[in-house]
Amino acid sequence: MAKLLMGVTSSISLQLLRGQLEYFSKQGYDIHLICSPSGEIDRMLPENITVHNVRMTREISPFADLFSLLRIIMIYLKVRPDITNVSTPKASLLCMIAAFLTRTPTRIYSVIGLRFETCTGKKTKATTLH
Repeated sequence: MAKLLMGVTSSISLQLLRGQLEYFSKQGYDIHLICSPSGEIDRMLPENITVHNVRMTREISPFADLFSLLRIIMIYLKVRPDITNVSTPKASLLCMIAAFLTRTPTRIYSVIGLRFETCTGKKTKATTLH
């Protein structure tokens, strides 16, 4: 059975993955999910998904991000996924680094959740393309 590790920063984003999770579950994948802790996760997911809680912030936070990255690397080393499919900016960055370092053979980035859409002030100007 192939191991699939998916990752999102927040449980709010799981609504966007619901169809994917159900599909891969029906196809027989051993699904693991990395997400920030939330009491909502259990009722949002199909039963046979293993959840790995890793606190991630949406903001840039070097020390917190490094700590999260180390936790994610440990999860990748334990699970040894065949495929990683990550979404949302922060989870994608951290999980793709971990997937690369642990030599996960197939790495997929699905764009959901664009950080600049919720930025205000100077961050808006810094994140828009010219």
